[in-house]
Order: sequence, then structure tokens, then C-alpha cells
Amino acid sequence: MAHTTSISKKYEAHAKIKIRIYSVPIDLSCKIAESMCAALKPEVKLLNCGEKIEINSLGAVVDIVIHAKDIVSMRAVVGSYMRLVQTAYGCLCA
Repeated sequence: MAHTTSISKKYEAHAKIKIRIYSVPIDLSCKIAESMCAALKPEVKLLNCGEKIEINSLGAVVDIVIHAKDIVSMRAVVGSYMRLVQTAYGCLCA
């Protein structure tokens, strides 16, 4: 018989993600970071009440700070936002 361990849901999860745009000249990198930030911000309004996300850009860096009610929610939110970041970057650099 297999042994399973459950994870308590009373712990919150927090992550800070920094994305630096360096594949293009710095002036264009800054514009791409600002545009990515603007593209991702509307998604924040669609979150469940258990998550909180802050998105900002400073120069050629996009900062994403995620607070989730548990590790399972954190994993889902990080996965979703990384796909959105990849899509936004792909559209902006095409």
C-alpha cells in the first residue's frame, strides 16, 4: 500500500519574479518591459480572492510579485503568468 502525505492548506505562498529584457537595445528593452507590464495588468482583475499579484516595470525589468493562499494556487498562478509573459513577449518582438 502506498503512503501519501497531504500538505496543510494553512500556509501562504509568496513568489517574486524578475524578468529582464536584454535581447534588444536598452531603449527598446525598456519599451518592451513597459508594454508587457501594461498587457499583463488587466489579468490581475480576473484573479480569485485568494491570490494577489503586483506587476511593475522599471527600466528593462518586469517585476511580478505573487501572493497565494497555498502552494497549489501559487503553482497555478505562476504557470499561467509565465505563459502570458511568453505570449506578450512573442507578440511584442514579432
